[in-house]
Amino acid sequence: MLDLKYIDKVKWDDNLGKRLQELRRETSRRALADKTTELGHRVAHQYIQQLEQPSLFAHRLKRNHLTVSLDVVQVLCKALGADLTDIFTESVKIFSETP
Repeated sequence: MLDLKYIDKVKWDDNLGKRLQELRRETSRRALADKTTELGHRVAHQYIQQLEQPSLFAHRLKRNHLTVSLDVVQVLCKALGADLTDIFTESVKIFSETP
């Protein structure tokens, strides 16, 4: 297991982008951005699009992935009413000692 306090950034690829899009379902990107603002950490709808389609944007960086702050992933999950483990569907044990 790995405590979240040791993780700052996540390598974000197309699989994670697809999972975010699945979790978002019928919620528009703008509505999701508004929910993140209400939670105190705004994630712009344009950035949400980049996260959902990372390969379209990562090639500009000459990589096959984006690097995303764990704080951003956590606020998106919270705004979607999802758990962090819902994004990372692999059998990874994640825990956090902070509430």
